[in-house]
Amino acid sequence: MRAWQHWYHITIGTYGTWLPGDPRGWREKDHRLHVEGDYKKPPVRTDFATAKHANAKQLMKHAPYIIKTEDKAAIGDLVLKSLTHQQIPVSAVAVSTINIHLLVQCKRDNPKPVAGNVKRQITFAMASVIDPTTSARQPMFEIECGAKPIRDLAHGKRAHRYILDHAKKENAWVWSHRQDDVLSTGPRRIATGLSARGGG
Repeated sequence: MRAWQHWYHITIGTYGTWLPGDPRGWREKDHRLHVEGDYKKPPVRTDFATAKHANAKQLMKHAPYIIKTEDKAAIGDLVLKSLTHQQIPVSAVAVSTINIHLLVQCKRDNPKPVAGNVKRQITFAMASVIDPTTSARQPMFEIECGAKPIRDLAHGKRAHRYILDHAKKENAWVWSHRQDDVLSTGPRRIATGLSARGGG
């Protein structure tokens, strides 16, 4: 489905905090296996899902990454700096304990590369070096991310509210442009770190 005015709701999960077989539901890569339900309506627990979750935990090479409260604002600022560098207009950002939400306009309809650049900038700035010989860093994020196309203005406004609601629901750091300033007018403005405001 083509995104309305190239807007996408991107979700970036932190490493190891939402694995295949998770009781909250999950999605198989490339939809190789259909899984009923989602975090709002979790799937019925099965022996297969339990075993899959246990196996995924065993395959992890590092501890799950949890974003500390004191790091949320710094990560949020890095998100905005990355989007500014990429010339990506942004309507809303939320940085919570286990994920980052972005409402962004990707004129090339390339939300996943945009998210990849955001993840790289944060990792380079925040993650500890775990192997000095290779400069490998502690993984902070899952390889895959969610990128949901916005269908229309109403959907965009709902996504905007949903992202900002994370300040109350999950004690997230949040940032936004006013909806009428950005979504309603076919946005072209680009955020800067200096205009960011924290919440939660």
